[in-house]
Amino acid sequence: MAHDDPSAQPPGLAVSQDGYTLVPATTFFQPGKQSTVKFSILGPDGRPVTQYTKTHEKDLHLIVVRRDLSGFRHVHPTRDASGAWSIRSTFTAGGTWRIFGRLPAGRSRQVLTLGSDVNVSG
Repeated sequence: MAHDDPSAQPPGLAVSQDGYTLVPATTFFQPGKQSTVKFSILGPDGRPVTQYTKTHEKDLHLIVVRRDLSGFRHVHPTRDASGAWSIRSTFTAGGTWRIFGRLPAGRSRQVLTLGSDVNVSG
């Protein structure tokens, strides 16, 4: 991303970039209750991506942050054969949280940061 391009969007604000899309299985959770956060990364062909190139020894890095910045986690979910990622997590408080997936994508293996909001009651 060029820093002098006023139309450039900071990483993680987009759900989709370069044909890749982060799709959460659900966007509603309960505070203080362990839940499964599950999502897929769809490729330009609309199908779940199942092959990744490791960065920092992981296929995908997931950052979960509360919009008011009062909660933060950097975790490494696991992927099943269908391409769905999941991790058990407890959201500590109600509000809007943002999940950010960081992954290398495309032929250039440029690192993409895709994000999506999830809502926690309360």
